Amino acid sequence: MLHATQYLTKLTAWETSGPGPHTGEFSSDAGWTLRAIAQKVESIGCLLNEVELQRTQPAPAGLSLSIFAEQIARDATGLMERLAVHEIDSETNLAILRSEKPTVRGAVVHYFEVRLNGLDQVSVRRYQADRAAGTRREQMAFPMTHETLANFAAQVV
Repeated sequence: MLHATQYLTKLTAWETSGPGPHTGEFSSDAGWTLRAIAQKVESIGCLLNEVELQRTQPAPAGLSLSIFAEQIARDATGLMERLAVHEIDSETNLAILRSEKPTVRGAVVHYFEVRLNGLDQVSVRRYQADRAAGTRREQMAFPMTHETLANFAAQVV
């Protein structure tokens, strides 16, 4: 996985100062740019608010949104839960993947949401919601090592 190595080399060299959030942009030969927004960056990993991948080259011929979503659900590992395709809206060219089996701690459920804006942009966020209280979901930061983030990005692209 050459692309994972390229991302990893750049992520481990990422240095920040002062309070977050911090934004880092990292490219690879895969034709994608990885954009990480982190509350905290350390030598081994970071506390992420969001991860975005932006395609910088044309998508492969014949790739559809549904195929792309299924590939990510099948191939992307490294998140705390496996992903499953939740919704594909061909009219708006949007696909949503969520944790197949969210983490439940008491009445609070935690899950990842991956949004595909067409074939050119992928964003990853983590949410929590208190099911018992019926509260709206809240975005939350999530920890990830640089190696796991690099591998995840390479698997998506």
